Amino acid sequence: MIAKMPKKSREFLETECVRIANGQIEGRGTERVTIKRLFPRGGGPNWDVDEIHPQLPAIADKEVRDAIKRLSGRFALGGN
Repeated sequence: MIAKMPKKSREFLETECVRIANGQIEGRGTERVTIKRLFPRGGGPNWDVDEIHPQLPAIADKEVRDAIKRLSGRFALGGN
């Protein structure tokens, strides 16, 4: 599945994550999102959100991470 996903740079993905986070009511004011590489067996996304800055309350954090998860299903993290 990852082989079929367009590969994007860490910088692109983190910028898109910030854009998505700020599009959520509870995520407005998000300045930075860092991602981490995953090593899935078989298929599935190869990256996920590591940290959101500034830190959000638990409910807002879940809302933002859920919204970003759709992005991780569309693009793979490229590079090494």
